[in-house]
Amino acid sequence: MILCESLGAPLRALADLGEWSPSFEDITEEEYLRREEECWRDLDREPDTGESINEATERVRRGMRRVVDETAPGDAAVVGHAMIFTMFLASVRGERPDIEYKRRIGNAATAVVEYEGGNFRIVKEFF
Repeated sequence: MILCESLGAPLRALADLGEWSPSFEDITEEEYLRREEECWRDLDREPDTGESINEATERVRRGMRRVVDETAPGDAAVVGHAMIFTMFLASVRGERPDIEYKRRIGNAATAVVEYEGGNFRIVKEFF
């Protein structure tokens, strides 16, 4: 809310920008990480959540495009988990999303992306 108040903008949650997970089950952190690693090795692998990393990447990209389409000209702040931004920035770069990139994003880190002429462009990475 502090960010919204300082920008004078409403808070909105978009389902397309929701977190990705390798499981809906109540599992240990160790098991979660094991399943996540499997999904990073095979980006088309659909865990019990029914969404592969490749599918989630497309969902996130749609969500970012929606932010652009539904926001008045100017700036927008998008806050989320490192996984979401790893997927999105890899898609902007035309690369495969990478778990090591995700692991390097620190809490409260920022990146800057511009949108112009139908294309996203990374201005500043997280690190």
